[in-house]
Amino acid sequence: MPKIWFLFYGRLESEKWFDSILDMIQLRWNQSQRFPFDIYIFGKWALESRLISLTQKYPTIHFFGRQSLDYIKQYLPKVQYLLMPSNFLETFGLSALNSLARWLPVIWYAKWWLSQFILPPFDLNNIQWIDTAWKLYNMISQIITNPPQLNCETLQNIALQYTTQHWFQNFTKIFGSPQKILMISDFKTKVGWIETYIHDSSQILQSQWYQVKIFGHDISKWSFAKLTKYFGIWRALINFASMIQIFMQIKKFKPDIIRYHSTLRWIWRLWILASKNFKWKKFVMYHDFGYFHPFPHQLNFVDQILTPLTLKNYIKSANTYNPIKILAIIFKYFSAYLIQKQFKNPDFKHLTPSQFMADIVVQSYQIPKKSIQAFPHFIQQ
Repeated sequence: MPKIWFLFYGRLESEKWFDSILDMIQLRWNQSQRFPFDIYIFGKWALESRLISLTQKYPTIHFFGRQSLDYIKQYLPKVQYLLMPSNFLETFGLSALNSLARWLPVIWYAKWWLSQFILPPFDLNNIQWIDTAWKLYNMISQIITNPPQLNCETLQNIALQYTTQHWFQNFTKIFGSPQKILMISDFKTKVGWIETYIHDSSQILQSQWYQVKIFGHDISKWSFAKLTKYFGIWRALINFASMIQIFMQIKKFKPDIIRYHSTLRWIWRLWILASKNFKWKKFVMYHDFGYFHPFPHQLNFVDQILTPLTLKNYIKSANTYNPIKILAIIFKYFSAYLIQKQFKNPDFKHLTPSQFMADIVVQSYQIPKKSIQAFPHFIQQ
């Protein structure tokens, strides 16, 4: 029987249901004398120590820590499947798309925008178990004993809709032909996929002779970056120095359009206020559900987002009675409220990475649907 290889890359967190992979290995194959497949795992964070203990028992589990996409691509020739059993409500599913474009079918829950990236033979919804670890176990057992036939043309047709060329065509439809583009985000260092996307899209635009500048907080070390992401919002309350910097940047660069990306962890409302008196076109991209829910990584279903965005709905959606958490949720609500108050200015146009998020923006912020456009991501090269 040919050797089966799987790949996982992403955050090693329970919120991504990575613990289900570990449960599957530890509880289902723990008594087996022979581990029936190999798996490459790339990532960091909470479940890393538990994973390392399993690698010491099973030499067919290969853990590499957090690595760049270029590094991961070196291992793709051996891999047949991407193993990402998340039940988290994804805004788009970029990791799934990147793998699909490289002829790797994705094992995942096919729902919301991800449903177009998951082929029926690999949809965990089709496995009749409640527990995700059991779903994975049964799915992988089926693949090992009877590998499904793949239609490469189907994979190619999906990937063709998200090439960089297709993304650029969408860009010109939405933005026209601006010569100068200012991208504003919490961080300009590549601390996550949002920041990586900003830099990649900037390179595409610069290759087409656009002038692009990226404005954001610069972080050189990942450990400090995580600390900053957690506590930066408190500093944002009094971050007048950055407000002046962005004001001067806009005044000097004179962009044709201003694009706001991530704004919840550092920018807050001051950077948005800095562009208030400039009449150039302004766009905001809703990359994540933090604009609508206090704990976006706990979202499994759209109906967990209670609309409209009121303090009562925001606290209720958190589903907690912890007074400390409630206090933090109240602060986060007013942060989101003041941000969305700026975004409701008629000067702003609104972008979502997937079409189904448009209704959430409408219902949460009461923004006219005609002011919202889907602007999907592209395959990372």
